[in-house]
Amino acid sequence: MSKVYVTTNTKLPNGGYRDISDCERFGTPIIMFENPKQIQVNSTRFAFAVEKKLKDFTSNDFLLLMGDPVLIGIVCAVAAKMTNNNFKVLKWDRESAIYIPIIIELK
Repeated sequence: MSKVYVTTNTKLPNGGYRDISDCERFGTPIIMFENPKQIQVNSTRFAFAVEKKLKDFTSNDFLLLMGDPVLIGIVCAVAAKMTNNNFKVLKWDRESAIYIPIIIELK
């Protein structure tokens, strides 16, 4: 079965977490980072951590991109590197209240 790699699911102001249960239609969710610390200017160490978390990532899996834009950028760069520049993400559709798969193909 496919996996859904969730960049982060940080706590909401009320202490709960954002409901991402709809992503389970696409695979088993894996939270990559629980409340990650601020990414410092030198992101090399963090990029290495992302590579470790995505070591089993394939083009059949999905990314659910949430949180820090730098984290999202690093995760996408690593995913592209691991899948020959073709990977899938899930986009939240507010009108339908569901995730929609999007294929990213970089030439």
